[in-house]
Amino acid sequence: MGCADTVARLADGLSFLRSPRDALPFLRDTFVYWAMNIAGLLFVLRSAHLAATVSHAMVMLGVISLGIMVPAGPGFFGAFQLSGYCALALFFPLPVVVADGGVALFVLYSVQTAVAMSGGVVGILALPSAAHDPRSA
Repeated sequence: MGCADTVARLADGLSFLRSPRDALPFLRDTFVYWAMNIAGLLFVLRSAHLAATVSHAMVMLGVISLGIMVPAGPGFFGAFQLSGYCALALFFPLPVVVADGGVALFVLYSVQTAVAMSGGVVGILALPSAAHDPRSA
C-alpha cells in the first residue's frame, strides 16, 4: 500500500466532519483532550519547579508527540525521554533540564504509564467472567 492509498483512506475516514452535527462534538472533544494534556503537563512542569508557561507546555507536548512517532521500544521508553529532554532544552539551561526537567519527565512518564495500565486492568476486569477462565476457550 502506497502513501497515496494511506492519504485516501485517511480522507475517507474524516469524511464525517462534513456534517456539523458530527464535526462540532468531535472538535469540542479534541480541544478538551489537548487542553487537559497541556494543563496536566504545565502542572507537572511547575510542580518540578520549572518556570514553564502555557506556550512551553504546548511546544513540549508537540515535540514529545513527534518524538514518540519514531519506532521505539515498548511503552515508547527512550523516545519519550529523549524528545522530552530535547523539548526542555529549547527553553531551559542544561543544569535545569537535567535536574528539574528529569524529575518532571519521570513523573510525566510514570503517570501516563500508570493511567494506560489502569485502563487495561479495568478493561480486563470488565470482560465476562468466562473470558478469565483459560479452560473455557
